[in-house]
Amino acid sequence: MSERVIGVIRLSDKTDATTSPERQRASITSAAAARGAAIIGWAEDIDVSASQKSPWERPELSKWLARSEEWDALMFWRLDRFVRRVSDFAEMIKWCQARDKNLISASETIDIRSPIGRVIAYIVSAFAEMEAEAIRERVTGSHDYLRKNGRWGGGLAPYGYRADAIPNGKGIRLAEDPDAAEIVREIARRVIARESYVSIAAILNERSTPSPTNQRNINAGRPVDPKVVWSSNSIASIIQSERIRGRVEFKGDVVRDDEANVVLRGPELVDGATWQALEREFQRRRLPDRRRAASAHPLLGVVFCGSCQERMYQGWATERGRPDRRTYVCRSRMRGRRCERPTSVSADAVDEYAKNEFLSRVGSWPVKIEVIEEGEDHRPEIEELEQALDRLETDRYERGLFEGETGAHRFERRHKALSAKLDRLNALPYRAPASTWVETGRTYAQEWNAGDLIEQRRMLVDAGCHIKVKPSGRGKRDICARLSFTLGRHTDTSVAPDASLEGTL
Repeated sequence: MSERVIGVIRLSDKTDATTSPERQRASITSAAAARGAAIIGWAEDIDVSASQKSPWERPELSKWLARSEEWDALMFWRLDRFVRRVSDFAEMIKWCQARDKNLISASETIDIRSPIGRVIAYIVSAFAEMEAEAIRERVTGSHDYLRKNGRWGGGLAPYGYRADAIPNGKGIRLAEDPDAAEIVREIARRVIARESYVSIAAILNERSTPSPTNQRNINAGRPVDPKVVWSSNSIASIIQSERIRGRVEFKGDVVRDDEANVVLRGPELVDGATWQALEREFQRRRLPDRRRAASAHPLLGVVFCGSCQERMYQGWATERGRPDRRTYVCRSRMRGRRCERPTSVSADAVDEYAKNEFLSRVGSWPVKIEVIEEGEDHRPEIEELEQALDRLETDRYERGLFEGETGAHRFERRHKALSAKLDRLNALPYRAPASTWVETGRTYAQEWNAGDLIEQRRMLVDAGCHIKVKPSGRGKRDICARLSFTLGRHTDTSVAPDASLEGTL
């Protein structure tokens, strides 16, 4: 009976033509035929690194290792296509010897059933590991060089940019993609104007603005995919990243040069003042009531118990032990607070009541946004520099980096540059920003219809909507609502800012 062989093919990068799967397959097929062996299957793992994954962690090879009774030997083109670490190869030899299996190289004198074959195999595997380590060092050094020099290392350019060759053949740098960059700036303006990510995505889709994926397809001359559109997630991922400022980041930190200047990989799509306004808006959206899911209490902070004045919470009325309808419930007693007449009410009815009253009174009013006239505030950059100094000192004194004379010189030069820049910024004056409120051209009704549940609740809270519910006889609840608005921000002075409403649910 001829020897049963599994052909093992591996490639770290599927674009590497020098060690292509076809070349490996042809070599293994030829070597198996010369031995009189029969290839009964293939374990082909593409885009899999042998430095990071052992044979038992590879998708295809691991399947055959679990079925070892079906074959006699594993055959590979070269040992570095099989393993890169000496420890993995030693473990593989033990595993094969325990099961009377063989490991064979199609192009090297490796056959672990002979002593000389095992010695050669260990030597070759040691060199393979050394080569892998050298490759890692070259790649790491190359990436470090690219980061420090603001060069683009390849891959998909961030939205708003395109990858352009630097003149004189000095690599790749990010340049502004005019159409996409203007969309980034529009998104920034709308976010600062407190428009929701959902409504911004809807506006871009209504205009048939190409999504980030389709913009890249257009730039590359590929056809667009009509199914790929803007979403709230794509809006958030673009506008919340400092990549739109052209900055180079590494492990969450902004990369700086030896003069303590921020390294830029491309032009800033938004200026510093706009980014500070965005950060203020991000902070506002991170408030606790905004972290709730869309299925959360639609009127949290809006509907209150008329007896104890505490918030009412969402619950469910049951019918035969099953949830029947959504309610708003006073839970003061459960929380150890006093309430003379705790009550519950139909949630859908109160939601509809709040919506109708809000839109009937302010739906036609123009939405106004706060426009900040920036002062002179260097505190964010001062804080960045202080954090950079802390990290630099931690790297040296706690992590033991910057060792030796060269390391000490680099530490001293970088520390001196950071400290000098920090001193210059601390000496500059501070001037507080001023603000005015201007119309956006949209009404509250338009914002309400375009927004999600969280945005709608935010509009009610911002407007000072306050609904009180109190018990009033058999099966009824009196609704007493007070809607108040801040004049000059959201309203027209011709409309009374306060109103008391009576109704029954």
